[in-house]
Amino acid sequence: MYFYRLMVLSIQQRDILLRVFDEFVATWLETPDGRAGLALYERGVREGRASYRGILARLDRGDDVSDEILLHLLPYANTRANVKRGGWIHVTPGLQGDMRREYERRGWIKRKDWSRVANDIFRFFYAALDDPANLDAHVASFSSVPYIKGIQSGILTPILEAVRPKRYAVLNPRVAKTLHHLTGEKFSTSIGEYPTANATLIELVKEVGSELTERAGLRQFLAVRLFNLFSWWSVETSALKGKKVSRSVVDSSVKSDDHSSTKEPQAFYREEGRTSGGLGLEECAAILHTSVEQVKGWRDTLHQKKQMILFGPPGTGKTYVAEHLARLTVGETSGLIEVLQFHPSYSYEDFIQGIRPQRSDEGGLDYPVIEGRFLRFCREARLRGDAPCVMVIDEINRADLSKVFGELMYLLEYRDRSVPLSGDGRLFSIPQNVYVIGTMNTADRSIALVDHALRRRFAFIEVPPDYEILRRFFGEGSGSAEGVDLDGLISLLKGINSAIDDRGFALGISFFLVENLRERIEMIWRTEIKPYLDEYFFDDPGKVEEFRWERVEKRVMR
Repeated sequence: MYFYRLMVLSIQQRDILLRVFDEFVATWLETPDGRAGLALYERGVREGRASYRGILARLDRGDDVSDEILLHLLPYANTRANVKRGGWIHVTPGLQGDMRREYERRGWIKRKDWSRVANDIFRFFYAALDDPANLDAHVASFSSVPYIKGIQSGILTPILEAVRPKRYAVLNPRVAKTLHHLTGEKFSTSIGEYPTANATLIELVKEVGSELTERAGLRQFLAVRLFNLFSWWSVETSALKGKKVSRSVVDSSVKSDDHSSTKEPQAFYREEGRTSGGLGLEECAAILHTSVEQVKGWRDTLHQKKQMILFGPPGTGKTYVAEHLARLTVGETSGLIEVLQFHPSYSYEDFIQGIRPQRSDEGGLDYPVIEGRFLRFCREARLRGDAPCVMVIDEINRADLSKVFGELMYLLEYRDRSVPLSGDGRLFSIPQNVYVIGTMNTADRSIALVDHALRRRFAFIEVPPDYEILRRFFGEGSGSAEGVDLDGLISLLKGINSAIDDRGFALGISFFLVENLRERIEMIWRTEIKPYLDEYFFDDPGKVEEFRWERVEKRVMR
């Protein structure tokens, strides 16, 4: 689709930038100080990227990396004290000295909160670097943290630019001021405003980047970094002062993609991208239409074993129970819930890690080792301290579990140990605050066919048809069963399950837990119950005849 896009710079603004940039090249960049600045920038980028990868690896092993995050991923000035402390030295620093001491002195952050602050900073880095298309959501989530006062873009963006310079630019007061001089628009260095400023910076670099690197004679040095250095120099020398011009919009008809994000801010507690809240024991029991003792037993089993499977025939509410049990486990903590579904083609590469072809920034193909859902989930769990984090795996038995789980077969049982992963050899352990709830439809596959080694590592809880839930559901006002004989329906379901005579294939009750059951029961029976019975009694069609809607209608309708 073609539409009009606003250029960042008008022709006049572009000319001013290039003219002043030539002055920057001649008076600073080509001097010994300029070459030293370039070298410091390149060395800082290498060290920042290496530190980020190293912290990821240590995090996967289960190490405490709070100090490393604050010292090695935030940009410090090139002073003797910062070098001695091992800080990440950056050519355009956001921190002049000891961050902890300064922020505590100002009353912005309490000493006891630094571990949480470090983890939240890294969560933001990881989310932004892994999923740049949804930067707005990641920034909104980070901005909602109550104890991050004073942590601005100048502190947070250098590592983003170091790791993914094609997607992120450094935004500090000098860059914001330079943009203002060039465009006439004001940009805040608040992290909440970073997505807008970053989009402008990246677009500006696309417009003039090739000219900047050519004029500097540095085609291998990225233009986004040259602009950062230029901004520092231009503010120091006031080179752009007085050169502001009125905004002259230039429309350019180009083919472009809309990268705006529609995602809501990610809360501490999410379920497959949706925000939700925790549950109490009694509230959970009421929602599930069961007893507090039953729910407490499920919860205690999960806490003790850390991984459990709810198994039973179709329609017994296993997934519904699993999701609400996860909410009960997380409660009102900053924990996390993630829901995924296994299928026959689900693999180790999807769940843990594997090599995936990706297009490189230069247009070729790279073959990096990409992390799977469980590795990513565990990393987020580590960054949430002791808060319980639950992964719900629906229809867990549809995949080849021995192949999908791989090294997890060992780690599920021994949480205090690490093993090297087969993909890249890094050491990995499962955090103590990670819980796994699987659901298994016994009509698809019997428990007896599940790998014995895996069975030993999970607690198995049967969820059979509970006919009393029908009475509780409609008796507590959750739906209307007026015109339906619940006793007759329950008696009919019991008769069907007696004819099936196999607990693994019994007919559940969740088909009928709907609003306005009288108006919907015939369609439910014809489109869901009858086809299920046809499949089960395919070699004895006579049995299905007695359960056709025309024969059972009088038994269930008043």
